[in-house]
Amino acid sequence: MLIDTHCHLNFKAFTEDRDEVVKRAKRAGISFMIIPGADPQTSKKAIEVAEKFKDCFAAVGIHPHHTNKILDFDQAVVDLQNLAQRSKKVIAIGETGLDYYQYKGEPAISRKDNQQELFKKQVELSLKLNLPLILHCRQAFDDFFDLLSSYFDQPTRIKGVLHCFSGGLAHLRQAIKWRLFLGFDGNISYDKRIQGLVLETPLDRLLLETDSPLLTPEPFRGQRNEPKNVKIVGRWVAKIKGITFPEVMEVTTRNSKSLFNLC
Repeated sequence: MLIDTHCHLNFKAFTEDRDEVVKRAKRAGISFMIIPGADPQTSKKAIEVAEKFKDCFAAVGIHPHHTNKILDFDQAVVDLQNLAQRSKKVIAIGETGLDYYQYKGEPAISRKDNQQELFKKQVELSLKLNLPLILHCRQAFDDFFDLLSSYFDQPTRIKGVLHCFSGGLAHLRQAIKWRLFLGFDGNISYDKRIQGLVLETPLDRLLLETDSPLLTPEPFRGQRNEPKNVKIVGRWVAKIKGITFPEVMEVTTRNSKSLFNLC
């Protein structure tokens, strides 16, 4: 049993053969697939896909790169709440967070202060609905942890996974201290720095992801990624940690079920 805790089956890359992709994942032993939203439209699509396939679940959220498309943050969060409460298949808020990466020669995708404001509102929505967060952070870790720090002083603590973790050791240790989970993807098959982070992550804090259709692992790098490849990610975790693949399957499945309240 394996769970792909982050796959974008709601993206256009899967429009033509989504049914077959899900079937291939099931044949590969993938028990559940969690589909995060990246904006209002893909959040709605995540629910649509999850309601079609019994082993798929959805998250609703707004990725930081889509912040500049949102004209009214308060209304956007109300809309996310309505989506979350409309379907029992919604099991998380996300993906949401901060992303300061700037593509070479391109203007900033969205202002940092706006990203932080919309992120904070989604954190508060997760607490209001008692749903875990699917967290995104790229090149923004100091602001990310500063923003979250106040919430860990409250009686009701944030629950969530730091998806596709790429921070440093200090960030990793802070996430572990806060009892966040760390999600790792197909890039662990070719990125030695990320492999080092996997080695430092306690197994009971680790989740498996594909981030399909992105981050395809070796030996299929360059092709579209699919949830079935989460098995490759699991085998790489076993190799890096020097443990058995069945142990990785058992613990990461337990972690995923605990965080997302899956039966």
